Amino acid sequence: GGEPVELTKLDPAHGERSHRWTQVLPGGKAVVFTVGDRTSPGDYDGAKIDAVRVDTGERKTILTGARMARYSAAGFLVYQHQATLMAVRFDPVKLETTGSAFVIREHVGGEMSSGVGFFAVSDRGAVGLGEPSLKVHQLGSGLNLSQGADAKAQQQDNERDQAFHGGASPLGVR
Repeated sequence: GGEPVELTKLDPAHGERSHRWTQVLPGGKAVVFTVGDRTSPGDYDGAKIDAVRVDTGERKTILTGARMARYSAAGFLVYQHQATLMAVRFDPVKLETTGSAFVIREHVGGEMSSGVGFFAVSDRGAVGLGEPSLKVHQLGSGLNLSQGADAKAQQQDNERDQAFHGGASPLGVR
């Protein structure tokens, strides 16, 4: 209940034209969102992911060259750049990333002119994926973020091994 309040405000001096694809972070004290730029209105691959604190309005840029970020309970911010699904460790209280971003999967569908990515992250850490050729109503494959590890990820990064796991299912849940 209660009266709605504006959480984000466009900054025309910095060329902002839209704020979209919001997600309230755990605890409800901050929100992440995609910031669209006036210089590339039909392409969100150059967009930023910002966060705003609900209580103070303090705003912070988290990522650049990213769109449609989603927080995973496994402690990662999952986002899309072009047709590549990426992730980076993220502290939802400090609103800071740690470590290097890494590829979850290439060739993930999306629509650059709106900034939507054809993926979803569940509260339990499962990621549902859509191929680039899918229509919005079709269901893609899944990847679980909370159990096991895929061999390629093990070779690339020990931290990634602890969080991203290769079990795939139609709904992205084991």
